[in-house]
This record gives sequence, structure tokens and C-alpha cells, in this order.
Amino acid sequence: MATTAIKARGFAQLKRYGIKRLREEWANVTADEIDAGMDWYPEAHRWVQNLAEHHNKTVAQVAAIAAVLSPRLPWHRAIMLTEHILMGIDIRDKALGRQVRKAEQVLAGVDPYTVVSGPKVTSFFHNLMGEYDWITIDKWAFDQVSGRDYNDNGAHFLERVGVYEMYAECFRIVARENGLEGATLQAILWIHTRGSA
Repeated sequence: MATTAIKARGFAQLKRYGIKRLREEWANVTADEIDAGMDWYPEAHRWVQNLAEHHNKTVAQVAAIAAVLSPRLPWHRAIMLTEHILMGIDIRDKALGRQVRKAEQVLAGVDPYTVVSGPKVTSFFHNLMGEYDWITIDKWAFDQVSGRDYNDNGAHFLERVGVYEMYAECFRIVARENGLEGATLQAILWIHTRGSA
């Protein structure tokens, strides 16, 4: 019983700290960063729709392929590889083998919802589908909300039960305070931290 209470207190503290950090980040964004972040996911969604139409695939298939190929790749590379695999170009030596196999499964007709896995990739998949209450917590978002360096065991910390969703809720709360959807805030802060999309 005591352990559960301590854990709950610890999570409450992390959440308060995460919200505080995101509010501080938001206070420093520029108008240009807001404009770019507001457009980021809608533009990505339009790209998914256009590719789906062009290659006679569903929006879910294209969104899933892009999402599963995205880990450890800059977005422009994930775009290129998604376009290549849809054109029938072999990309097996261009991305993580496991991710390429998942993309190939989706391309072969396996239900995208059964192939996409992991909280970050699943969230990104839904964001690319045009669903903006899902929060993609990548290295940059993790650093922003936690104040920790993702490269210093951040991935393991995010794997702890409840941590990913708790940090996602921090983004949703600060987004609502500013009249935004959660993914839109995440995109704006991503651009703010990285300097560009």
C-alpha cells in the first residue's frame, strides 16, 4: 500500500513538473514557430492522403507505413522511404530491418492497426491519420516535458507503466490552456526546440 502511494505521489510530481516545463517552453515560442507548427500535421495528413490516392492505398496504410519507418530517421528520410516502398523500390538497406518488415506487411495487405505498435509509433500513426489528441513523444518532446536527456536512459523511462500517457496528458493540458489540440502544441514545441521541421 505504501509503495503504491509513493508511486502515485511520484507520478503527480512528474506531471506537475512536466506541465510547468511545457508552459515555460510555450512562453518562448515565436509567431513563426506557431504558424509552422499549426500546419505541420495537417500538411503531413494531406501528404498521406495524396499518396494513398496516387497508389490506390488506404490512408491508414500510408500513415502506418510512414509511422513504422519513422523511428531513428529524420522526417524527410521517412517521407522518401515511404514514397519509395509504395513505388516498389527496395528499401531494405535504408532503414531498420524490423521497421521495413512492418512496412512490407502493411503494403502486402495486413491490417495496419495490427502492425503498428509502441506508444510513440502508434501516436504518430494516428497523428498522420488526422487525429490530434494523440501525442507523439519523441526524443525532443521527452526532453521538453521531462527536463531530462532522452539519450540518458530516456527510452527506458518512457517504457515504465503510465509514464508515456502521463507525459502525453501534460501536452494535452497545456494545449487546452492555449486553445490548441495536443498534437499541435507538440508540433509547435518540436519546431521551437529543433529550429526547423
